[in-house]
Amino acid sequence: MTYAVALFISAFVAAAVAVIAWKRRGTPGAGGLFAAMTALVVWAGTYGIRWLMSSDSTAAFWLDATYLGVVVAPSAMFCLAYQFANGRSSLSPKKILLMAAMPCVTLLLIWTDKYHGFFYGGARTTTAILTGGPWFFVNAVYLYILNIVTLVILVKMAVKVKGFYVRQIYILIFALVFPWIGNIMSIIGLSPLPGLDLTPFLFTLSGIVLAYGLFKYKLMDIIPVARDYLVEHMSEGFIVVDDRNRLVDINPSARSILGIDLKDIGTIFPGDNARWKDKAAQFSEGLEARFELDIGDRWYDVQMSNFNEEKRSLHGRVFLLRDVSQQKKINEELHYRSTHDILTGLLNRQRYEMEFARLEKSHSALSLIMADLDGLKALNDTRGHGEGDNMIRAAAALLAETVGGTGLLARAGGDEFLVILDGAGEVEAGEVVERIKKGIEGFNEKRKALAGTTEWNSLSLSLGAATRLPGEPLEMTLKRADDAMYIEKNTKKD
Repeated sequence: MTYAVALFISAFVAAAVAVIAWKRRGTPGAGGLFAAMTALVVWAGTYGIRWLMSSDSTAAFWLDATYLGVVVAPSAMFCLAYQFANGRSSLSPKKILLMAAMPCVTLLLIWTDKYHGFFYGGARTTTAILTGGPWFFVNAVYLYILNIVTLVILVKMAVKVKGFYVRQIYILIFALVFPWIGNIMSIIGLSPLPGLDLTPFLFTLSGIVLAYGLFKYKLMDIIPVARDYLVEHMSEGFIVVDDRNRLVDINPSARSILGIDLKDIGTIFPGDNARWKDKAAQFSEGLEARFELDIGDRWYDVQMSNFNEEKRSLHGRVFLLRDVSQQKKINEELHYRSTHDILTGLLNRQRYEMEFARLEKSHSALSLIMADLDGLKALNDTRGHGEGDNMIRAAAALLAETVGGTGLLARAGGDEFLVILDGAGEVEAGEVVERIKKGIEGFNEKRKALAGTTEWNSLSLSLGAATRLPGEPLEMTLKRADDAMYIEKNTKKD
């Protein structure tokens, strides 16, 4: 009777933990904990009923019924640890069905043992089931192997994680190991209570410890993120090198980016990549650094962190590579748009004003040429703005061709262009003006030849040049070039 009461108390405690686990069933590992505690309820409850039975046949029936919990509990603890380490979706229904195969075979052999004796092997008793036939030992070995695998999973996690999470894992390790110490003691005859399997009692203690973990350390609510899964599946490249620049770890993304194989682990990193070495060497003394690196046709932001863990004598660097090609392309496009005229591709007003600010401080010799497209308003009015835009583009292309690398060319306004000739005097400016005029003549001749009798519009530019006088502000030089251009434009009207 005393055994039965103690076992019923064990079943009650396990049921309370199972209820708590069920309420947290959306959390990784909660399903395994619920299954393990439910199995213990069955195990301890049926075992308690057995001690209330006076008939050997009924006692044997309830003793066999304990195996409904015995075979499930280790598998459930494995599921708990596996999901805790890898996430709740890590165990597919197919994997769970495969794990159920061995328990199902064991239960089938127990309930049909009177026909073959394969489980009990003639050693059946009405006390604890601590020995038996061939399948008893096969099942025992299987369950202990499953527990060892579960223990290995938890120990590996305990080595990887720190602080708060380590205490969670210690709780799980204790809850796993303690009941099986009692099981071993019962099997080898060291139990202080003759004829009683200590395992469900110690499982009760495990349940109490797990309940403590649920409330104190938020077990099943806050779990460590699986490093291996994240690192292996992250889109960023992840690289670890030791203090001698030997490659220690590299994830698939980094292997793909750098064309490195797993066989290269242990070799000097980054091998023959001189640009990488030069960049990394610049920041070798700092704890953290960032630099950009182009690899092939892609650009990567490389974040480097030094680590120095004296406790385990770990020293080296971690590199994180993030593909910024698209961002860089967008930034370059934005920069281009901020400094270039979209219609013509020439520098815009903002850009040439920046150049003016630089040249204003230099006081160097320079000349400016203003060019104004003649007849644009009339062309827009008669042929439409599309044709006017075509003429602006044609004028910009001609100026770019004739000015070449001798000066800086910008679109100053709607139909105005500016040529900045840094270091050029009056003679050089005059030569550029003549080249532009000859270019216009050549352009119109070609266009006339191509058009034949078809109506066409000739290209005409009014030009004005001015050379900066000693100490003269650039705005004054620009005004003199602009005045000269308008004098030519008015001459054409006359």
